Amino acid sequence: MDAFKKVELGLLAAVFLLGVVFYISLANSGTISGFFAFNDESKASSNFIEEDSIEAYSDRVVIHIDDPIITRYADSGSMEPFLSKTANGVEIKPRSENEINIGDVITFEKDGLLIVHRVIEKGKDEKGTYFVTRGDNNNIDDGKIRFEEIESVLVGILY
Repeated sequence: MDAFKKVELGLLAAVFLLGVVFYISLANSGTISGFFAFNDESKASSNFIEEDSIEAYSDRVVIHIDDPIITRYADSGSMEPFLSKTANGVEIKPRSENEINIGDVITFEKDGLLIVHRVIEKGKDEKGTYFVTRGDNNNIDDGKIRFEEIESVLVGILY
């Protein structure tokens, strides 16, 4: 291998390593969101469906869920690529605030609109438990959401 090829390969390796370091620093800062933040455990939803609740047959899949709600989603873009207008959601009505955790996707009503966003914070204040949500593609959160405002929590997505 001639000297020029060695320098060229060295430069390519350096650029690649710089790209990896840059990506890791963006991912750790929270700048990268949605599809690219695959290692961000704060975006992981709770496990609402245990494996023994799922039955697979040659012609169908049966998922045993009490009182499921089947939903479609508006084309707002706030949760893409995780949710899009082509998704079919399976949701349930949570029985208590303890069933909702950071990373879960909830549907709640705000200003007469149903909003579907991810829980990014859960806390307590003088009024009790609150949840702060944000769309995966949004930079601004939705403020404090109370359990009474929550319509449902997403437990599955089918495309």
